[in-house]
Amino acid sequence: MAARQTSVSEECIDMVTPWNEYLSAKYKRSFAYHTVRNRLPVTVTQVLDHLSRKKEELAQSLGEVSREEVKQIIGYFSKLKNEMQTNKPLTPFNSNEVDEKSWNDFLKNSEDSLGRPLLWFADVWLHIECYLYRRIREAFALTQHFHNYDPFRHQKEDAFPGSLQAIAVVGTHLVKVCSSMASADTEKYVVQFLKLSLWGNRCDLSISGGKEIAQVADPLEMISQLDNLILANDLPKVWDVLCKEPSSRVIDIIFDNSGYELFTDLCIAHLLIKLKLADKVRFHAKRVPWFISDVMEHDFNWLIDEMGKQSATPSLLELSKEWKSYLSSGCWSLFDEPFWTLPYSYDCMKDVDTELYNSFKESKLLIFKGDLNYRKLVGDMNWPHTEEFTVALRGFTPAPLVSLRTIKADVVVGLKPGTAEEVAKVDDDWLTTGKYAVVSCFC
Repeated sequence: MAARQTSVSEECIDMVTPWNEYLSAKYKRSFAYHTVRNRLPVTVTQVLDHLSRKKEELAQSLGEVSREEVKQIIGYFSKLKNEMQTNKPLTPFNSNEVDEKSWNDFLKNSEDSLGRPLLWFADVWLHIECYLYRRIREAFALTQHFHNYDPFRHQKEDAFPGSLQAIAVVGTHLVKVCSSMASADTEKYVVQFLKLSLWGNRCDLSISGGKEIAQVADPLEMISQLDNLILANDLPKVWDVLCKEPSSRVIDIIFDNSGYELFTDLCIAHLLIKLKLADKVRFHAKRVPWFISDVMEHDFNWLIDEMGKQSATPSLLELSKEWKSYLSSGCWSLFDEPFWTLPYSYDCMKDVDTELYNSFKESKLLIFKGDLNYRKLVGDMNWPHTEEFTVALRGFTPAPLVSLRTIKADVVVGLKPGTAEEVAKVDDDWLTTGKYAVVSCFC
């Protein structure tokens, strides 16, 4: 008699993630399990649906040969979805891209260490989720006509009009602040714009399943009411770093989401330049489409261009022009290093990308935005919530750094004793909704 084939559900453990264990879909009562079982297949299905709806339009614009490539991509995604849902081994990449060797080395080294290939429902959630988005990239990289296609671009750009009113409010406020701010108010406004950048991180399409998330409320009024939702608040430490006069006057901002959040990130960069708290700002974006709404070079330039079309809002016209000037002069610069779309946590950066790590040593402050950056900073481990942020960094300390993050995954550190328990009493899902936030600083 043939052996009975076990289901994914039977292979997983019906328990929460133990303390000090890596987040993984093998624990059925974890957000990682919900993500791999439900959210990631939905992401693949949405890309499939998008291509199916657009295939005639794409064939008309790219030619008939593209029709066959769409069929190829759809077939690739159907196979990928089956692999995920049946817990198949993670397979190597074969699309001849700049990061292919790094990815395949990671997969091979992991297999050698475990004595088996990585599996969707058995291994570190961070690695699995990054692998899924890298596979989405490969589906297009294997074609001729869709090699640079971003299947999430329409979602990112469609969200912009819904946030335009909030963008106009913040932009007008920024221009006014920069033209009339008294020196005594410097700290007040730097902290205010850091909070705008923090809460802008709520606009994350990967959490909403690709559904449009727009910033519709008045953000200036909103942030004044949210301080009690910041569960660990190191903003005073961030200000101390910014107002010091170190040898470096370079700020690095490692982006998360495009759209409204990206706009708030550029606002804090603008303010730091205007206040002479920095001479240069280096931005870091993703090289390929990533976690639906993550910033790519196109998204960065598209936002600034769209601002320049808003004739009804003079402040946005002014900022668009000035930001383009910053880029032309080298005051601002944008990078999309391959490291950001590798599966490694940041304690590995020194060995995996020594050049990037050494460049960070030149920074006055590293500003890491959002949930994925936070997970990579602390290694996607279920640390006790009271563990110190500096311990969770595990030696990743090239320069002073801060994480501005609304909480959307079940890992958080740096909380005072009792805080997590008190929040859990009123919000069972407090770790995964983005309602709460942390500002965690190493300095």
